[in-house]
Amino acid sequence: MAGEPISVKRKGPSSGGADNYPLEGVVDSDSAYAKLKTVDSGVEKFPSLRSAGGTEYGFVSMTITNTARSLDDYYSDAYASGTNNQIIPIVAQRSITLSADSGNGQVIRVGNSATSATVGFPIAAGGSLTLEITRGSSIFLCSASGSQTLHWIAV
Repeated sequence: MAGEPISVKRKGPSSGGADNYPLEGVVDSDSAYAKLKTVDSGVEKFPSLRSAGGTEYGFVSMTITNTARSLDDYYSDAYASGTNNQIIPIVAQRSITLSADSGNGQVIRVGNSATSATVGFPIAAGGSLTLEITRGSSIFLCSASGSQTLHWIAV
């Protein structure tokens, strides 16, 4: 079958037309690997942000403290207006964008679980960062002053 095009089959009911769709790729001259050519069609909706009980939540802003915690952890406490609340998992389809409030007096640090008030990527007041990380549990946040506002959205 060498030289034959690769195709994918339509999932679900037939459209009445062809059910096989060709795939195309690009091979760079200095690489042995092909890159799949795709067309970005976006996502259809925002991710579902639900508690274990099924309650749907929205994109509430949160106060980042001087303790490094995951985005999921900060979000769960911000929405429930307390601390040590049940975690509401954030699972995006594509990316998560973080935006530091323009009134912040300190940077917000972003990174992995080793993030601290001095370690991590800084987001200054009014700045933003889009991460192609889809799980809020993998994004850690911290600020030196402990009272910086972060806005966010996931797609």
